[in-house]
Amino acid sequence: MAKSTLSKQKLHSEHALLCLLGQKAQELKLLDPLHKLVKIDQKTLVHTPTEKLTDALLAIACGAEALSQINTVLRADGAVSRAWGRVRCADQSSVQETLSACTATNIDQMQTALAQIYQKLARASNHSYATGPLILDIDLTGLPCSKNYAGASKGYFAKSKKGTTGRQLCRVNASQYDEIVYQKVLPGNASSSDLESLKTVLVATLQMLGLSGEQKGQLLIRLDGGFGTTAIIEYLLAEGYQFIVKLHSASRSKKLGHALKEEAWVCDNNGLRWASLLGDEASNLYATSSSNETITASKLQLIAVRCKREEPDQLKKKVKAKAKSEYVYSVLAVKREVIKSARDLAGAALLEQLAFYDDRATIESASFRGDKQGLKLIKRRKASLYGQEMLILLAQLVHNLVVWARDWLSEEEPRLAELGIKVWIRDLFKMPGRVKFKAGKIVKVQFRRGHQYARRFFEALAHFFVKSEIRLFLDEG
Repeated sequence: MAKSTLSKQKLHSEHALLCLLGQKAQELKLLDPLHKLVKIDQKTLVHTPTEKLTDALLAIACGAEALSQINTVLRADGAVSRAWGRVRCADQSSVQETLSACTATNIDQMQTALAQIYQKLARASNHSYATGPLILDIDLTGLPCSKNYAGASKGYFAKSKKGTTGRQLCRVNASQYDEIVYQKVLPGNASSSDLESLKTVLVATLQMLGLSGEQKGQLLIRLDGGFGTTAIIEYLLAEGYQFIVKLHSASRSKKLGHALKEEAWVCDNNGLRWASLLGDEASNLYATSSSNETITASKLQLIAVRCKREEPDQLKKKVKAKAKSEYVYSVLAVKREVIKSARDLAGAALLEQLAFYDDRATIESASFRGDKQGLKLIKRRKASLYGQEMLILLAQLVHNLVVWARDWLSEEEPRLAELGIKVWIRDLFKMPGRVKFKAGKIVKVQFRRGHQYARRFFEALAHFFVKSEIRLFLDEG
């Protein structure tokens, strides 16, 4: 009698670590909410719609630049599909059809599924508020695409020529943990200054974190100058959020900065930037009303910031018809529970607020850039708006999975915590090896010694996955 080929199998994989994480995901039943909640109106012939979404998820984790690579990358590596509970992957055309069949209802279902996964595994959802607020960075980034795609329009796209069309991606990042809390695809002409869009994002963020409206004050939101309009600042004050935001109006910032005396400025250690606390008359520019009573923003502090103006060399050689100011001015509006009065922002504490605000740059450098380079976020485009949004949400799950895996494994090897999304997708997930299955479960993985990360982190991986009864080895080659 022939033995079953499925009971025991040894498969070569170019993504052995991703296979191991698939086994961990099955133990945690990580994708169960996706399969239970997302109901795409599409017939099932061989693969269910959510199984095809799983294939798209794995293609992203494998570093595929386009979904068409499902046939060449994922299908060629059967161990990955099997480790994640799939017998084999669907054809790329079938996956594309499933994404195109997504509706607004499916996106809501996917957001609910992600919320369940997030609240179960995310560090941000289990943040200890006794130690301080949860810091959230909110920003937009452009996703250029054809003008014929749904939701595409002309707008601002960094490093793109004038007239470029596309969509905008709004992201809420829990920067203390490098996790993505919430994402939403917006039209290409969407602006940070749109108050209604920000309201929608903040409500969805509370739902993702499992927080009630009364817990808004436990969040500390960092926003760039695009969000620094009077309407948004007054809204955040009225709702009781903690925040720090740069004022949107450059002319107002310049006027407030010019009004300060030279001795009021505090210089940083590098001698490149100065800060000064503005008086109560500036803070009281922002007020809100409740029960027909005007409440001044007594806890809102404005910090003026100036730095030397840098002119390109070619402009320095030209004679300017109108002399410009020696400095560039900006103003930060700060409302934090730890700031009770102007005395809390004296001296070095004032510069600490600047350093704290500077940290919000990580949403662009580590979060957006890491996903664009590592998860190829900007390369995968769908004509369908909801298909594109589903792809974005799948990439969000991959991002968080990488972050969670990094947290788990860095307890065994701290050096793993230093590696970003791009290195994990490009190098760590692509450690080749032979994967042995028994009754559909991984029992043994043999890594190639020639891979530098396999050698460097083997002990940590072996120690972590022994808890899942998986034995790891290095080959002799």
